[in-house]
Amino acid sequence: MPAALTVSAACLYSTDSVSQEMLEEIIVTAQKRSESLQDVPASIAAFSGDMIDQLGWSDLDQLQESVPSLNIGGSGKSRPVVFIRGVGTRKFDIGADGSVGIFVDEVYNARFSSTLSGMMDIERIEVLKGPQGTLYGRNTIGGAISIITRKPSNKPRVKIKLLAGNESQYQYGLNASGPVVKDNLYGLISVMDSDIDGVFTDTVSGKTNNHRNSAYRAALLTDAIDNWELGLTFDHSKTSSDASLAEPLYGKNFPIVLVSPADPRIPEIVAEGSKSHTANAYSDPGFVDRDSSQLALKVQYFGDAYELTSITSFNQEELQELVDFDATPLNVAPQEVDQESSQASQEIRFNSVHNGFGTLENQLKWVVGLYYFQDEAERLDGSPYGNDSFLYPRGFNGVLSTEYLVEIETDSYALFGQSTYTLSEHANLTFGLRYTLDQKDYSYLATSNNNLPPVIEGFLVDDNLEFESLDPKISFDYHLSDLVMAYASFSRGFKSGGVQFANGDPKLAAQSFDEEQLDSYEIGMRGRYLEQTLQINSSLYYYDYTDQQMQGFVNVNGFPNALTENAGRSRMTGLEIETLALLSESLTLDVKYTWQDAKFDEFDAFSGDYSGNHMPFAPKHSATANLMYQKTIEQGGKIGLQVGLAYKDDFYFDYLNTEKSLQKAYSLLNLSAWWESDDGSLRLRAFCQNCTDKSYRTNAVSFSEPFDGGRNVWDYGRRYGIELTHNFL
Repeated sequence: MPAALTVSAACLYSTDSVSQEMLEEIIVTAQKRSESLQDVPASIAAFSGDMIDQLGWSDLDQLQESVPSLNIGGSGKSRPVVFIRGVGTRKFDIGADGSVGIFVDEVYNARFSSTLSGMMDIERIEVLKGPQGTLYGRNTIGGAISIITRKPSNKPRVKIKLLAGNESQYQYGLNASGPVVKDNLYGLISVMDSDIDGVFTDTVSGKTNNHRNSAYRAALLTDAIDNWELGLTFDHSKTSSDASLAEPLYGKNFPIVLVSPADPRIPEIVAEGSKSHTANAYSDPGFVDRDSSQLALKVQYFGDAYELTSITSFNQEELQELVDFDATPLNVAPQEVDQESSQASQEIRFNSVHNGFGTLENQLKWVVGLYYFQDEAERLDGSPYGNDSFLYPRGFNGVLSTEYLVEIETDSYALFGQSTYTLSEHANLTFGLRYTLDQKDYSYLATSNNNLPPVIEGFLVDDNLEFESLDPKISFDYHLSDLVMAYASFSRGFKSGGVQFANGDPKLAAQSFDEEQLDSYEIGMRGRYLEQTLQINSSLYYYDYTDQQMQGFVNVNGFPNALTENAGRSRMTGLEIETLALLSESLTLDVKYTWQDAKFDEFDAFSGDYSGNHMPFAPKHSATANLMYQKTIEQGGKIGLQVGLAYKDDFYFDYLNTEKSLQKAYSLLNLSAWWESDDGSLRLRAFCQNCTDKSYRTNAVSFSEPFDGGRNVWDYGRRYGIELTHNFL
């Protein structure tokens, strides 16, 4: 498992025999073995369950408030986008892979919208930056976010959490664990339900794009057989919204060209719709419904010669969505989505052990694995023309529609491994290698019952795609002292190509896009100073990025069509500095800063040359700061106060770099205060997120000329409330 915290990070300091305060040592397994985080020659951020509770995270997107190089946005929970160090993808359909891998209990999720909600019963979260392939089953080019849930315990424990806040926000959760068969079989049940009003309101129906999420998990674990551990886990989650809304952006050709500019109702609609970012009239508020289930079996063998891990998983997801794409009270062009996917994976991994096989008298540590992944998915996008469209025949009472049906089967095979050789007492050399073969068979059917744009005539395209890559990793680390380590590394990342979606031109629809490749060069230093009360970790990286897959809209037959293209080449440079200081026994300060320069060197696209433009979701400056105060009080228990700041510089949502796609720099202030009983069984917390009520966007869709216009998605304003947690120990 990657980067696992094995100590509570709620206490950031420890006291030795002479009562000297120092920062706590954090033990991780980022390289499939337990070691100090300060000894790992890579860029990692790790958060324990206690830290998550103290920071009050309820959704995965709050990670970016403590990891400045991480950007999570999108058009809602069904269409999330995740970027690490400017590497990510805005393509949310089934025709492409994610650039950042999302893993739950080491299982890769191709449709990772199912993992963005429900932070109940989390043991730890790790964020690994840069290509990950020589230690992972599924390859990821930009990085990985790994969510590890709590295992069933051999002692009874029950935890209840209740939360209430403004915007009709509530959350309740229960998880219970304990022995099912004494000393042989342990079980766990976790249940969570939450809801919060949406940012946008349909002034016609009164509905908002609220976010309702319910999830439950059941797990069994046994270690009754000597040297073996078997765990079986079932997860189910359901996310829904009463509406799927966004702010329309009005251009010279109105929101979309399906509305006649001569329509006499347009001036009034534009005037009324421009009054508010978040309240507009829609012909249909739409909805979102998503169901996801996962079954995973993990088998581990702990031998004297080696360790064996087998992970078998099955995942199913269904998504239905209706979007009023023109975002007006006119019945013009709703978008209907019906998507289903089924995935299965099998990973087998061998790890070296102390004094075990092939360790060369413990000078060599190694891991090697095999991986198979299969994903079968289909997506139907329907766009019926409303009777307010200028294409809709007057006097006609039927249904005119265009539909796109994509069916794709992905089979991925991989062999990966990594070894670290001890050169001396202070120096280590690490080498890793990964071979990946991805095969994708797809069919793309576009139909129309009206012979009108964007599909003038129905067509079918299909193909068998194959992508192959051999990706190395090499790193060298040197310990300047017991507390200071420097490293240098090179790694190569790969992401296979894919398939278009919602494109009405048969030639463009048949143009599958190529694979990506990223060469990462990084140097870094990790150190502790001032008697281990100050920790400074820093890294400088350079990315050589070729054939980056970019998503946009192009003009075909006078209508916007979605198109994914490969940018020729980009070079990205970045600097990260992370500082953790123990200011006193009760006060810690955690400050992180990221600088990045990310532009397209070569990008000659269908609609123009965008060489020199800024890459999307890549602010030049980002920073986070968290001040944590904790103190035991005479009246009983412990009190705490947390002040958090997060800053992001200007950045663009797409490669067009238009004014409409520019998000101006913004800062967020988060506050929380809590009281906890002496035995830790009871905790009461008050919180405020985005306390200054800052308005900012999580996504923007802008059309290039001649369409103009687009859509804005705004994030929540100020949120506040109280939370009660009771642990029955």
